Amino acid sequence: MGMSNDYAIAIAKEGYVDVSLLKKHGLNLKNGNVIESFGKSAHGSTPHLGKNAIKPLLEYMRDMGENLGDVIDNLFNDKQGVSKMQNEQGFVTFSPDLICEKDGLVKITCDCRVPAPFSFNDVMEKIDKFNLEVKTHARHQPLLVGKDGWFIRTLISAYNTVTNENAKPISMGGSTFARAFEKGCAFGCAFPSYDNKIHDAGEHETEQHLLTAYEIYKTAIFALCL
Repeated sequence: MGMSNDYAIAIAKEGYVDVSLLKKHGLNLKNGNVIESFGKSAHGSTPHLGKNAIKPLLEYMRDMGENLGDVIDNLFNDKQGVSKMQNEQGFVTFSPDLICEKDGLVKITCDCRVPAPFSFNDVMEKIDKFNLEVKTHARHQPLLVGKDGWFIRTLISAYNTVTNENAKPISMGGSTFARAFEKGCAFGCAFPSYDNKIHDAGEHETEQHLLTAYEIYKTAIFALCL
């Protein structure tokens, strides 16, 4: 999925529009029965930096009498503390990003990112308490590469040599293709001091950053081949 939800709608049946509740939850009414919710997108590894557009819609429906307590409490208010799970690599992230209704059933697709050495089963111990039907559609094991090993030390040395910084390796929740290799890690080419709108509208990178990344990659490749 990549990004948290920034826009969601619900088609209200006749008699299911309450203007005061729409105002309470910051919702917009269009064409008399289309309820719109506007949020703010954020990368799937940092959902707390955005504003999920689904939650206000469900809170409105709850206030209209729908039985959505378990959904809101567990998926959006983190009743079970999934996002409080933390280790040296960071926090588990959990973001309900897509919602649809078909044949009377509502399906919400969530993005969950698990930092090693936590495993999928560690997180499922909490998710199984949601009191909801849960199905896993796709998953892969978290990747952890020792930060003090020769491989990572060589890469970070190349970065620092070119940028004249004293940066340290970090853990991140992005799902990169590094996991496809027996030994690999995400390396570039975004820079921490610049917001390149990753996976968002207007995603870009500057020419200077691309040239700097080229020098870093060149330095790293030569060092790894020695």
